[in-house]
Amino acid sequence: MSLRLLLAVLCAAGLLLTSSLAMACPDGCSHGVHAADGDEAAALTEGVDTEEDTADWDVNEARGESFAIDFTVDEGTWMSLDVSPDGSTIVFDHLGDLFTIPVGGGSATRLSSGLAWDYQPRYSPDGSEILFTSDRAGGNNLWTMKADGSDMKALTDTGEKDTNCGAWSPDGEWIASKRRLTDGSSIGATELWMFHRLGGNGLQITKKDDLPEASEPVFHPDGRFVYFSARPRRFTYGQNPYQGIYQIRKFDRQTGDLSRVTGRFGGAGRPSISPDGKTLTYISRDRLDVVLIAHDLDSGAERIVYRGLNHDLQESFAWAGTYPGMDFMPDGESIVLWAGGKILQVELESGAATEIPFSVDVELVAQPAVRPSADVTSDTMDLKILRWMHSSSKDQSIVFSALGRIYRADSDGSNAEVIVGGESFAYAPRFSPDGKRLTWVSWDDLEKGQVFVGNADGGSARQISSRAGQWVNPQWSADGSELVVIRGSGATLRGGDLGDEMYHELWILDAKGKNDPHFVKTIGARGSASRMPAPFFSADGSRLFFLRSAAENHAELVSIDRNGRDEIVHVKVHYGDEFAVSPDGKWVAYKRLHDAYLAPMPAPGTGTLDLGDDDGGVKVYALTDDMADWLSFEDAGTLTWSQANDFYRTTVDRVVAKALAAEAKAKAEEEAADEGDDEADDEEPATEADTDADDADDAAVAAEAEETEPDPNDPDKVTITVTVPRARPEGTLVLDGGRLITMAGEAHDEVIENGRVVIEGHRITAVGEASSISIPDGAHVIDTTGMTIIPGLVDAHAHMGYNAMDILPQRDWQYYANLAYGVTATMDPSASTHLVFAQSEMVEAGVMKGPRVYSTGFILYGADISGRAPTKSYEDAYRHVKRMKQYGAIAIKSYMQPKRIQRQWYVKACRELEMLDFPEGGGNFEGNMGMILDGHTGIEHTTPIAPLYEDVLQMWSATEVGYTPTFLVAYGGISGEDWFYQNTTPLFEDEKIQRFTPKATIESRSRRPGVMGYEGDWFHQTVAASATELLRRGTFVNLGQHGQRQGLGCHWDMWALSQGGATSLEALQFATINPARYIGLGAEIGSLEAGKLADIAILSGNPLEDIRESNTVEMVVKNGELFDANTMDQAWPVQTTRAPFMWDEE
Repeated sequence: MSLRLLLAVLCAAGLLLTSSLAMACPDGCSHGVHAADGDEAAALTEGVDTEEDTADWDVNEARGESFAIDFTVDEGTWMSLDVSPDGSTIVFDHLGDLFTIPVGGGSATRLSSGLAWDYQPRYSPDGSEILFTSDRAGGNNLWTMKADGSDMKALTDTGEKDTNCGAWSPDGEWIASKRRLTDGSSIGATELWMFHRLGGNGLQITKKDDLPEASEPVFHPDGRFVYFSARPRRFTYGQNPYQGIYQIRKFDRQTGDLSRVTGRFGGAGRPSISPDGKTLTYISRDRLDVVLIAHDLDSGAERIVYRGLNHDLQESFAWAGTYPGMDFMPDGESIVLWAGGKILQVELESGAATEIPFSVDVELVAQPAVRPSADVTSDTMDLKILRWMHSSSKDQSIVFSALGRIYRADSDGSNAEVIVGGESFAYAPRFSPDGKRLTWVSWDDLEKGQVFVGNADGGSARQISSRAGQWVNPQWSADGSELVVIRGSGATLRGGDLGDEMYHELWILDAKGKNDPHFVKTIGARGSASRMPAPFFSADGSRLFFLRSAAENHAELVSIDRNGRDEIVHVKVHYGDEFAVSPDGKWVAYKRLHDAYLAPMPAPGTGTLDLGDDDGGVKVYALTDDMADWLSFEDAGTLTWSQANDFYRTTVDRVVAKALAAEAKAKAEEEAADEGDDEADDEEPATEADTDADDADDAAVAAEAEETEPDPNDPDKVTITVTVPRARPEGTLVLDGGRLITMAGEAHDEVIENGRVVIEGHRITAVGEASSISIPDGAHVIDTTGMTIIPGLVDAHAHMGYNAMDILPQRDWQYYANLAYGVTATMDPSASTHLVFAQSEMVEAGVMKGPRVYSTGFILYGADISGRAPTKSYEDAYRHVKRMKQYGAIAIKSYMQPKRIQRQWYVKACRELEMLDFPEGGGNFEGNMGMILDGHTGIEHTTPIAPLYEDVLQMWSATEVGYTPTFLVAYGGISGEDWFYQNTTPLFEDEKIQRFTPKATIESRSRRPGVMGYEGDWFHQTVAASATELLRRGTFVNLGQHGQRQGLGCHWDMWALSQGGATSLEALQFATINPARYIGLGAEIGSLEAGKLADIAILSGNPLEDIRESNTVEMVVKNGELFDANTMDQAWPVQTTRAPFMWDEE
């Protein structure tokens, strides 16, 4: 940029101002329009060139630190293969690379390499090329290479539509494939498409609405028909493979007709056609076997050719098909396939199988696992979740809710103090239009909630509602005489949770509480993952506005009259989530995909205004580019919003001026560029030295201007710091005489038969033989003789974050249930962001009892929902991770981002920002393997393939990428949870779990379990065997109950691991030290060692003798506090009886 252009841009943008015109804080601190020194958000992005990172990204190349994984192996996991047309060579995939061997076997010759995952090779009809699937260009697409591995070319580019299962037409001109479309479901649906070898966008064969799953195409040798496997309905869990989930169908290329070919009870997948076109083979279930069926295409007769195939994916998502690719030999008398980790040649007539031996020299490149350690044990913490934040029109003071209390801060964010507290929680504060009064709602688990009005400082409070219930989001009328407020359907009055409201009601209340409340209308509940609607009055008070969820991920701004009639839909926003209208009705602010926007508000007679993130019917102004919450208008020209604990204020005039300046800058740059082109035609060419000097001068001027001249049109920013102490008990507690299973040491196998544990405050100070440790004076001693003491369980995949909406309970039954079963720390990789981090802060501050709660917040979702995280660049990924860190997350959940490159972006962003990265495993074996090589923190959920063979076992164990199988929801077969319903004491007879779990939850799930199986049906046990082998090789294999049965589920998960052959000690390692290290907190929790946090479970039984004795928790110590695990009454340092839950019938 030339100096002349820079000056033009600065003038156009209004940036050349005298220092006296810049806004400054009276106390001299840097905030408002200035960037604060040490500002966290600025620090998070400093020095990060996200645009450059995106432009030159290569999926196949490691970024930053990497290491080699080299070994030789003679078996493989889930290998697709193909036979060359001349019958001399077999091509196959192995750990994401392609290899060939002679048809008689031998050492494999490498065709591809690198981080990219290449699989599903298919020879062209003339044998000169190989078609394969690869993610080397970012996402899964079809590629070709010459038969020797050279000249790789992409055949398809289908964006975020995963494309695989390619198959050649007999003439080599066309390729059929499977294409997955992600919609509102991350699993999505699939279609068959056909592509010409010379390119194009492809031709559609099947439609997902008619046939939701079409896969594994193969051409008949005559070229007319395409055979494929299909499932006639979308995926659902618990499908019975013995009722034929998949069947083979065929497509007639001449007529376009689709017809069904098979109807076998065990289903039908992975079709193959013999060279003479007479025989179709496919895989199916028969008793407990997966078998190869031969189907005569002339007569329809079928017979079993071979038993002994591996477990198929008919019950799973089958991302790349139901079984690995196989192929006939050219004479059609045998078929070559993968089974048991080996390559076999199976005679079609006799079913005899001959192994074709192979060996592969594995040469992989992997990146270190992302595993930073967060500071979660400091003596104090700064609150991040400040909700309902807005300012007063009178003095610009700021009010918000945190820790179940209402705080008020000065306009500059200083002097934050509680103004509404007490035994009940207080939420949803709102200043009156004149700033003199404040309204809020209360919540008490037993007394429920009410609406209050008081002075602006919270004083002189009076209750103005008469009926108890879940009230939220009161808003004043313009004259301050009335409030419009949301009330729930009464779920908490009939045994439900705060998130169980079936609907919401709009009510008008007299602000003085004199006149009777006026019911207006019933509106739909938005679900516990969404904010509750925040209604407001029109300027004249004649109409009520509220947000309503609409079809196809739209949010509507709706108004009605005071009697609930005369509905008008004013605004519709795709992916919308929040609305605020200026008091004069001229402007509407809205939230869309995490960011805030402003637009003119037309009169209703012009119809519904459709708004997005760009100009449409009206000009749209972006307010933020990373996150926004709690949009509000302070007055007709001033709007505010928050980002975690940062508060922003701007004016409509400044928003418009900023946009005009940006447009002027763009125009000036364009004119300068045109002028530069003209001058270049007339002037002598500049020397390289002149150009470099000019560029350096221009860069220096630009940098200086950007550093010294803030944009006066930027919003004012205030960071509100509320520092509170973490809860710490006082005193000394001694656990004396019990058996200690410490999990200390390198082998984590230390057992002390007569031990003693000394706890001072919230930390362990001594652990060892009772005879070697003295009892401190004044200590409270618990005799644990005959009992077993273990570290508190750590649930690495908990789900406890969707039981409420805006109003949070005083006692979360899920938290108590987990503590009662010895679970003292949790990582929740999918939760309502505000709920989980607000409650985590409440637990840390001692306002609420519970295990340690760490979370990712809401998932960074790749599917099409209103809260999704669009990720088109590394910059996007970085921004999403930064956003979650600002909320208080120590981890993110990259959930089903459809492309490998997107998941790699998240890994790098997490490295930069020191966050854990938990990707959703999603039952995608190929995707899981790529995640391991890319260095994600771990794989969440079971791999759909089991057993894992030596190739995967060696690769995985060579990394530090963890594995949280969540056996209770194991992919690929019946979930483990169902085994426990069928084979353990019914929950409705278990007094302890009934004490901590609502009856509706227990009865609905355990009275009539939905799935029943027999010995050999339970795939989670096969998965557990591979998980046990990984654990023995040093992989962090971790407990994760997935929220299936709060507390008890953690024990079931341990027992499920033992069903795979794990010893009791290994199962305890899986439940304690492994997950602690996995989530980066191994230095603080997970073992009984001096200096660690005092999180302990005390059992009446001995789990070393029988792992089922893990579920004999009698007492639990969390953060140094002792509880009776059977009642959750606190026993030390104070004795208190647990209050009832809101759903307790008594």
